[in-house]
Amino acid sequence: MADTARAPAGFVEPPEAAEQIASLHRLDIEQAREIVTDGIQLGRIPARYTGGKRASVEELDGKLIWSTGRMSLGFGPSEADGGHVLQVIVPIIEISIAAALGYAAEVMGAASAPKPMEPARDRGGRPTEHDWRAATRQLLLRMRDQGWPATKAELVAELCDWFARRNSEPPDESTVRRFVSAIWPAGRCELEPKR
Repeated sequence: MADTARAPAGFVEPPEAAEQIASLHRLDIEQAREIVTDGIQLGRIPARYTGGKRASVEELDGKLIWSTGRMSLGFGPSEADGGHVLQVIVPIIEISIAAALGYAAEVMGAASAPKPMEPARDRGGRPTEHDWRAATRQLLLRMRDQGWPATKAELVAELCDWFARRNSEPPDESTVRRFVSAIWPAGRCELEPKR
């Protein structure tokens, strides 16, 4: 920011906020600028007008201007030749850095939030009648929360009940038994927990 004595603590110009967001969330500056601009436009990041800055078109050429609203055009004196040059008055705003960082965290959290499990896509062939993927998930949750049942028959009965609660046409017991037999612990686990 050009004049730090003027701004109270907690308020910065948008480019400074974008730099902090880019650094914090490992984004390129354009992505961070987009987050800040969206937050300002949506009213999620409070902004206040603090004045305007005069610059000639030549001075602004190639420089980064934060587009926050209207820019005024006018003629001003040229120091080079004593004539007049076209000048641009760019509005200067300051925003709450805490609000900008909070909004960026919200946006980045939404972007990195885990997506809900989608059902398996149709890969051709005969369609499955029952959701065995969901059954496997239920089985894993059961093992995590309650451990292995004492017998294979107990697990078959639990899965049959679960399917009956979910489907109007659950699989028959022999189909569930084949499913359970494929995963019933027989042998030694080869996974080793990390310490």
